[in-house]
Amino acid sequence: MSVPWDREYACEGQESSVAQFTGAHAPAAVRQSYPLSIDLHVRDPHVFVKGTTSDVRSRSESDTHFAVRSASFWMAGGFDERTGQLTLVEERTLAVAGQVQQVRTSGTYLCHPKGAALRT
Repeated sequence: MSVPWDREYACEGQESSVAQFTGAHAPAAVRQSYPLSIDLHVRDPHVFVKGTTSDVRSRSESDTHFAVRSASFWMAGGFDERTGQLTLVEERTLAVAGQVQQVRTSGTYLCHPKGAALRT
């Protein structure tokens, strides 16, 4: 019998973000909170979420933890398949109008299965 290896989920939740510029004359940080719907794909040994492919760092019976890092971006998260709970934290560093801006986003979502592809 084949084991599902490609699982897709539709997730809805709440995100919070903080954007701030660095430097002596930087404006105050901007904070936002908003509802968001995202897709989650678990394709061992990777997780695809919010347009980013992350490596699975650890996996137990129902928990998957994943992360990715580059020079200007990092994301880490965890997904509990039993409860459908997804948590994400990401940070981006951008150059905007000659100033460095950091944006940190965190979110908690409830995910429901969309389907699965079977490995043959």
